[in-house]
Amino acid sequence: MTMTKKTTTMFRRAALAAAVCSAPLVLGCEDEPVPTRPSVADANDWCEEHALPESMCAKCNPELAARFQEAGDWCSGHGQPESVCPLCHPMEPPPGMQKLPGAGEHQHDESHAEPRSEG
Repeated sequence: MTMTKKTTTMFRRAALAAAVCSAPLVLGCEDEPVPTRPSVADANDWCEEHALPESMCAKCNPELAARFQEAGDWCSGHGQPESVCPLCHPMEPPPGMQKLPGAGEHQHDESHAEPRSEG
């Protein structure tokens, strides 16, 4: 089968488009920003076991821990992002869900919080 110049060009364009579209999948999401504390808890994004947004739960998503630590948002005493630490800075859970026992009663000790980087 002989390819015409038009067919060859079409195949090259398709290969280029496939490479460009799949690059983020191959390279990973390194440049993706660290999730931030939402103003209101969403029932569709809530970790009932750890009482914080699922998208920020480092216990359920261990790959997030390094990203939060690099961003300076880490509570080393509780192993969760400082901004949503269920004991230091608990969020009001979505309706029908509960806070962790003792949430908000914890005397926050700055010694277990990682220093936030400036800049």
